[in-house]
Amino acid sequence: MRRMVTFLQKLFARWRALAVAALFPLALAACASWGGPRVIVLSEADFEQLLTRHLPAEQRLFDLFDVRVEHPHVRLLAASNQLSTEFDFIARNPLLGPAWTTHVVLEHGLRYDERDHAVHLDLVRVHQIQTGPGAPQRQAERLAAFVVEQMLDGLAIYRLRPEDLQNAQDHGLTPGSVAVTSRGIEITLAPAQR
Repeated sequence: MRRMVTFLQKLFARWRALAVAALFPLALAACASWGGPRVIVLSEADFEQLLTRHLPAEQRLFDLFDVRVEHPHVRLLAASNQLSTEFDFIARNPLLGPAWTTHVVLEHGLRYDERDHAVHLDLVRVHQIQTGPGAPQRQAERLAAFVVEQMLDGLAIYRLRPEDLQNAQDHGLTPGSVAVTSRGIEITLAPAQR
């Protein structure tokens, strides 16, 4: 008799576990349909890795310089809802001697664009420039500021996957605001407007 009770207890425990496992996705879907916003969070390291995928970026400028932007380092500026991104900027012109290396610190925001379902760098502005040895300071600073702002402003850095968009739509959510917080870059999925 004791064995039978133990067997039944184990059987009921398994059924409970299976029932919880089967009902969990339904409970999750129900929670999502309650209308509260959901958030996708990208850490500082995640964002830096995404940015690294786009670099080094090279461009020929005025048929005079070959410029390269590389080695990004990202820092969250949660108080101003922005990011600080540092790069090395290298300009080469064989006629003018060795390459110039300039360290550039940018500050920029982020925005979500519904048309391409991507997060873009926004309002990229040079915050600080430090020229390396042998670089003519004024020319290197102006060239670096111009090129970096032009190359990076509007760059799509993170694109939502089609399956993520479909999952959000299935739960009545749509991507919206992007904010820089102490946790990272937060993309809010809010209830879709009907």
